[in-house]
Amino acid sequence: MTKKIIAAVMSLVFIAALSSCGKTSEKDDVSLSDTEISEESSERDKDKEKDESSESEESEVSVETEAPKETEAPEATEKNEETKPSNDKTSGALNASELRKQGFIVKGTVLTEYSGVESYVVIPEGITEIAEHAFWSVEHIMAVEIPSTVKKIDGTAFWSCPALEYVNIADGVEKIGDTAFWSCSSLTDVNIPASVSSMGMSAFGASNSVKFHVEADSYAEHFAKNFDIPYDNTPAEYVERDMSTVIRPAQYEYSEFETFTVPDGTTEIGAEAFHYCKQLKTITIPSSVKKIGGNAFEYCDSLESVVILDGCTEICDGAFEYCRKLANVTVPASVTYIEDSAFDYCAENITIHAPRGSYAEKYAIANRINYDNKV
Repeated sequence: MTKKIIAAVMSLVFIAALSSCGKTSEKDDVSLSDTEISEESSERDKDKEKDESSESEESEVSVETEAPKETEAPEATEKNEETKPSNDKTSGALNASELRKQGFIVKGTVLTEYSGVESYVVIPEGITEIAEHAFWSVEHIMAVEIPSTVKKIDGTAFWSCPALEYVNIADGVEKIGDTAFWSCSSLTDVNIPASVSSMGMSAFGASNSVKFHVEADSYAEHFAKNFDIPYDNTPAEYVERDMSTVIRPAQYEYSEFETFTVPDGTTEIGAEAFHYCKQLKTITIPSSVKKIGGNAFEYCDSLESVVILDGCTEICDGAFEYCRKLANVTVPASVTYIEDSAFDYCAENITIHAPRGSYAEKYAIANRINYDNKV
């Protein structure tokens, strides 16, 4: 009996011990699980740090790849500054205010207007284009130097410059626009380089005394051949001449006098000298005058009588054109050249009084103009 009780007690103690061991094991399992979670969390943190580090490295690479853009910008600016033409060695750009003092009005690198007083005009280096109307009807310029920086001369740039005699275009100019030198009645010599590859059909229209000086087999030479413009392959040089005995081109243009006495000793009447003198009725040209310039008396609406004394040799293009009342013109034997259009659109009954057998008589016959030998 006693042994049975002892055995039962021992059995209970054993069961209790087993139960206690089971709980401890569960607690140990939980503890291991927490450790595993902690280790996993630590690994995730490390991965996260790696990712963040990787992203940070990628961001720095991106900045580095963009950095050259910042270093390239100044180079681009320097290039732009290098391509700008210069007449100012310190600034590297055209000085508009200084150019204005010389009469050159510029917008950027384009010459838009000339308001200067010089008769011999040297366009500044750095100008890349001469705009339309830049020298429109500038009456006093006689010679123009165009630099190699100019690439384009726009149409009407030198429209109707009556005194312009000489133009030197430097190698580098590429285009001359249509009517660029229209009706420059005194223009005789133009140097055109081989760089010119385009010219308007009427670039030198109504400039009937012009002669081209060009390089052999150049575009300008072929242009001259196609349009029957005189040319040679020798550059022309400008020689400034004494104008003290010349009635200058356009000198009396638009004047309102009815009579005018040309001073003795005058050697030339310049182009458009009496242009649009609508009240002028008669004129006598003294024997000292050798040349009557182009359009010299054009549009003298009231002009009825002209007497040219012996001594004159040349009557240029359009000299008396559109003198609609002009009916009597005395031309001496000394005249050896008259342009075809010298008396165009005059009175229908216009009569040329010329010596028998003279050039003037032959001119009248060739152009179907009335004539007689009453001189």
